[in-house]
Amino acid sequence: MALLYRMSNGGGGSDIKPYEVKFDCVNGYIGQTMTMRYQGTEIVDDVIGTVGSDGKLTLYPMHSGEWECACYSTVTSSTMKKLINLSYWGETNVHFEDVPNGKTAPKDDVQTWIHCVRFTLKEL
Repeated sequence: MALLYRMSNGGGGSDIKPYEVKFDCVNGYIGQTMTMRYQGTEIVDDVIGTVGSDGKLTLYPMHSGEWECACYSTVTSSTMKKLINLSYWGETNVHFEDVPNGKTAPKDDVQTWIHCVRFTLKEL
């Protein structure tokens, strides 16, 4: 269900338009919880969703301004954060990428090595 804002068009009627944030997330974020937290002074509810098996998630925050987007990555065993600014109605696209991604050769990090092995086995 989309949360919507009302915006007057000046003619006595109103248009209903959402802020729509589309996340495109690579392997380590699938099935993980994504949280958007408003960074302004007003009290605004967090917006939360789960990244789908296709690595995609769409959220509908109800306030313009700066938002911190945070998601845990199973690949790096850490939380990635990005700041986005919602300053207009419509769609905002955000890309979350594991560092390193699944095709990067493993170095000393055991978690990364395990991920790379699994990624390679899936391709075989």
